[in-house]
Amino acid sequence: MGDQPAQDQIVRTGDLIVRLGKEYTVATTVGGRWVHLTRKEYEVLELLCCNKGGTQTRTKLFEHLYANV
Repeated sequence: MGDQPAQDQIVRTGDLIVRLGKEYTVATTVGGRWVHLTRKEYEVLELLCCNKGGTQTRTKLFEHLYANV
C-alpha cells in the first residue's frame, strides 16, 4: 500500500506515541501508559497517523482494514 510508513517510524501527537512500520504492534503509549490494541484497532490508528490532518472516507478505511483478507 502507498500509505505504509517507513520501517520503525515513531509518530507523536500530544500524549500519544505510536511505533509504525512493524507488521503489527500490540501496544502504544498514551501519557506514558501502555495501551494494548487489537490488530484492527492498530490498523485504524496506523491509517490515521499516516494521513495526519486528512479526512478518511469509509471506503478508504475499509480498504486499509481489509486489503489482505
